[in-house]
Amino acid sequence: MVGVAALIVLASSCGDPVCVPPPCPQQIAFDVSVTTPDGAAVPGLAISVAGPSGAAGCLLMSPADPKYCAVTGSRGTYQLSISAPGFRSVQQTIQVTSSGTHGCDSCDIPNTQHLSFALTPA
Repeated sequence: MVGVAALIVLASSCGDPVCVPPPCPQQIAFDVSVTTPDGAAVPGLAISVAGPSGAAGCLLMSPADPKYCAVTGSRGTYQLSISAPGFRSVQQTIQVTSSGTHGCDSCDIPNTQHLSFALTPA
């Protein structure tokens, strides 16, 4: 009976008796498209990202088409570095804002940005 009482206290701790906060789902802070000037995939492409929580990966959206990837995270400042042999590298600071939170878990909902880069030959 003590376990049931503890569950009721936990379940009502966020103001709604049926609200038990789950972990926040991963949200896409921004996605990146990188091509050559003619729109082809860049051979040897390397993308690194540092965000509010440290290093972050850029996950391929389709392994068959390595031109697109997505970075999960929340609001904050990110440093993006893109490089490939034979091309000029790109460094950019990205500021991700938030459109608020949802649910009793107060999960942050970033305003997803869509970034596109065409690397120029070195």
